[in-house]
Amino acid sequence: MLNLPNTMLSDRVVKKKYRFHIPGYAHLPCHPKFYSCAFTHKILKFCDMMMSLGHEVYFYGAEGSQVNCTEFIQTHTLKDIRRAWGDKDKQGAKWELGYDWKAEAGYRMEPDTMERQAVIAKMFEAQIAGIQARKKPDDFLCMTMGIFHEPVKSAVKLLLSVETGVAYRGVNTRFCAYESEFQRNFICGMQGVGKDAQNGKLYDRVIPNYFRESEFPAEAVKTNKADRVDKNGKEFILFVGRMIPRKGINIVAKLAIDSKMETYFAGQGELEGKRKNIHRLGVLNPEQRSWWMSRAKAVIVPTIYMEPFGGVGVEAMLSGTPILTTNFGVFPEYNMNGVTGYRCDMMKDFRKALTLVDDLDRTVIRKYAERYLMENIKWEYQRWFDEIYSLYEAIQSGDKKKLKNIWFAK
Repeated sequence: MLNLPNTMLSDRVVKKKYRFHIPGYAHLPCHPKFYSCAFTHKILKFCDMMMSLGHEVYFYGAEGSQVNCTEFIQTHTLKDIRRAWGDKDKQGAKWELGYDWKAEAGYRMEPDTMERQAVIAKMFEAQIAGIQARKKPDDFLCMTMGIFHEPVKSAVKLLLSVETGVAYRGVNTRFCAYESEFQRNFICGMQGVGKDAQNGKLYDRVIPNYFRESEFPAEAVKTNKADRVDKNGKEFILFVGRMIPRKGINIVAKLAIDSKMETYFAGQGELEGKRKNIHRLGVLNPEQRSWWMSRAKAVIVPTIYMEPFGGVGVEAMLSGTPILTTNFGVFPEYNMNGVTGYRCDMMKDFRKALTLVDDLDRTVIRKYAERYLMENIKWEYQRWFDEIYSLYEAIQSGDKKKLKNIWFAK
């Protein structure tokens, strides 16, 4: 049974247009070229969705940002980033950020030096000043990294402060959209203390991550097995992600050894050891990612931590490709055994699943994953903002009858 969004309960209409203030991050510009930073691309795509619905979007971030918005307000420079996060021998034009982000298993987000803390403070000061100069009382403040943006929230004091995609710890607002049901339950269980700890919040939502149709077009799905091969004409399996043990790279390597199948690793970081059938692709841009995903026999997503969403899995499904995942975290929510792929508990399960994936219907996999396209998800956000705003209006007016008609848990 497909997991239908709550927007099935309402029309896809823009009842009211809103104004959104979106603070960015300190360690890099918000730009499409930094395609391996999931947080950056969530901002880019969220802004695209809100602009397409006719809302006003104000983005506050680093020099070099390229965001679809009503107004971009620069908060700090590339020189600031290179000075605080860059390698001391790579301050010049060789690396825009002062280090080779494609070669590393993640960006340097941590505020673990005085220089970095100073840049973050400079950014917050500019974000606060920019929002204060532009805000209206009923504007939304969209905190995209939870408690990290607390200084901005506390200073600008907008009642409609929300977290638009909780895939982290450190929830800090009244209104939260979680990327999965697992993540909502995990965070509530972890942070819940006191008499209301086990109460749900009716104004929170589960709104999953979202993807561009243009990056994963339906016509790219390879239903003919003869088309699902690498550039040498060989069948292959694929891993896309950071090259760290927590992403399960050792499981993929073991599966490559056991199956003797051509195996490709794509993403930031390095692999240890060499084998004839294991290949390193580096960081893939969106076009390259679609090419490799649509041609793989299966995409392996064996995350061994509690994955809050795992966008690679949905990207693979949008490409029509079965996924083999672990069996915890988010995966029981969107990886349907025998439909979109298989959830595995042991190595023998991965080996067995690899013999079964050719029987899965790739057009069905694609159809299931279309639920996560931006054109669909934007209406879930619209409905959520309409409901929060109705609550805001009732509170501001003091209309007790109106408040009584709105489901509201303290």
